[in-house]
Order: sequence, then structure tokens, then C-alpha cells
Amino acid sequence: MSTQLQLRRGTTSDHSTFTGAVGEITVDTDKDTVVVHDGSTVGGHPLVKESSVGTLASQDADDVAITGGSITGVDNVVPQDSPSGAAQMPSGTSAERPASPSAGMLRWNEDDTQFEGYDGSGWTEIAGGGGGGGATGAGGDQVFWENDQTVTTSYTLTAGKNAFSAGPISIDVGATVTIPSGAVWTVI
Repeated sequence: MSTQLQLRRGTTSDHSTFTGAVGEITVDTDKDTVVVHDGSTVGGHPLVKESSVGTLASQDADDVAITGGSITGVDNVVPQDSPSGAAQMPSGTSAERPASPSAGMLRWNEDDTQFEGYDGSGWTEIAGGGGGGGATGAGGDQVFWENDQTVTTSYTLTAGKNAFSAGPISIDVGATVTIPSGAVWTVI
């Protein structure tokens, strides 16, 4: 007969009050799973059973709830309100931009109240489908470029870029438009 190894075991309730030794392994008899202990965490760290891995992987993201933990290997998930709804993009001020951005990053800039993307050398505005506030004309023509008539928040043109707006344009008190050296803002 072969040698048998039997580990300490107990219910989920038993584990909730038990702090195992560093490296100790126990069995949760309610969940039929192994629990690894670190010597300080009450209840230890239950491991996921192989039979549960396929189940978790095949579920929709909105069917999985994680409370007080994380899924290893999944970072920076963009939440959405429903499968056919909208995603919540990361947002923050210009000062809160990533310290080491990568080309292709997208975010909402709370200072500029607009979407922006990192193109590999700088953050740039992400315009809508037809550009600007582009309206679709009769028959689906994309010939209109609309813009607001009042600058309500300060704006700085991107260095090395030019801009144009249809006027007249007024600038609210306290708001400024900064045009870097070599750049041009044309109001037509």
C-alpha cells in the first residue's frame, strides 16, 4: 500500500478564525479546495480549483464580482456599464497623466474636458468621428465642421501644430488661449 499524506482540514467557518503557519497547507472541506497560509492572514489564501478556472474564464465580465481582491494577470481593466453600453475611460487632470506613457494610451482629460491619446511623443486631442463637432449634412455628407463660439476654459495649442476655428469667437474672463512659438491659430 502507498503512503498517505493527510493535511489539517476544516470547514470554511473553521478557516475564517484560523491563522496557519508560514507555508502551511490546509483543506477547506466546504469548498473542497486547498488553502495556503502565510503565518499572518486569518483564513489563509484559498486556491482556485481546476474545475473552476474554465467556469471563470467563460463568464462575461459583468457576471464576475471581485470584492477586496484582484485577478492575477489582469491589470487596468476598463469597466463598462453593459455589454452593448459604454466603457468608462480612465480620467484625470493633465498633471495626473501617466509618468511613462505608451503610444496608443487613451484617457479623459478633466482639465481640458476632452478625450486625449498618446501618440508616442505627446498627448493630443482625440476628435470625434467627422472631426471637431462635425455635423452630418443631408444625404450623409461630412462637409460641416462645427465649433463652439465661446472659449470657456483655458487651452494651449499643441507645440508644432496649427489650429483653425470658425468665428466670431469670444474668450470668457479668466480663460486664455496659448499659442506656442511657431504655431498658428486661424479664425475664419
